[in-house]
Amino acid sequence: MVLAVVRTELANRRTFLAYVKTALGLAIAGFGLMHFFDAQSMQGNLGLIAIPISGLILIIGGWDYVRTKRLIEAEKRDSGVG
Repeated sequence: MVLAVVRTELANRRTFLAYVKTALGLAIAGFGLMHFFDAQSMQGNLGLIAIPISGLILIIGGWDYVRTKRLIEAEKRDSGVG
């Protein structure tokens, strides 16, 4: 039972890091598009849109991580593990 809880905690961390990696990649792509294209071009506008979306993805990932961590902790308390 303890190993299952550890695997679940590690999976939660791995999921959060995937959110961070996605947000970082989208922000870098957005800055790159803005750097290489005009602000009035379609690519420049996509870059401008990508940056706030990356922040939103990071916020959603953090919220999901905290919510899932609380659920795991509650399950550990209820089952008497850890």
